[in-house]
Amino acid sequence: MKPLLITIATDNIRKDCQVILDNQAEYAAARGMEHRITTEIHWTDLHPSFSKVWEIHRALEEGAEYFIWADSDVAFTNFKIDLFKLLTPDYFLAAYRQTNWKSWAYLCCGLQVFKNTPQARAYVAEWVKRVEGRFMKDHPFEQWYFDEILRETKWANIRCCTGVEIGCFSKEIWHDGTLWQKGYPSVHLGGPATWERRAEVFRTHYAPFIVR
Repeated sequence: MKPLLITIATDNIRKDCQVILDNQAEYAAARGMEHRITTEIHWTDLHPSFSKVWEIHRALEEGAEYFIWADSDVAFTNFKIDLFKLLTPDYFLAAYRQTNWKSWAYLCCGLQVFKNTPQARAYVAEWVKRVEGRFMKDHPFEQWYFDEILRETKWANIRCCTGVEIGCFSKEIWHDGTLWQKGYPSVHLGGPATWERRAEVFRTHYAPFIVR
């Protein structure tokens, strides 16, 4: 089974984020990965962001040995970097550590690099369980549970990455104090902006500097 690059793009945003999805598809092809775009949400009474948890769970259950989850506002800006190397020697998960959060290692789950291990499956099964408990329905959605489990498990076998290692947020929309630099692996166009604005920022400020 090929490594996967997985995202979710529901019909209401698909047109506006297509330029970013095209970037993901190009990156996946360059890295020998299958690009999977989910269009339907799993938990229909919850925000679509929660459904990423189910898609990650599904990839693990299907037996994908390695895969990347990328939100539909995450673009890849250096195709030459093998993100799966972040998982050596014994990490099952790698994600970006936000530098605006000082009290503990707060990781963003918008871009996650996974290796399928028993620990990974147990971690995500617990994530699914908490989502299905419906305790948290508000922003920050699935990120709230993600951070909760991280702290409870004390980040065991989870890599807390820097912007140089995995990428960071775009300064044109929102950033955590770490400014994206040319050559970084990815850019996360998250924050208070419409999908049209995110696409515009990507096309103008990041697409011209992609390393292929």
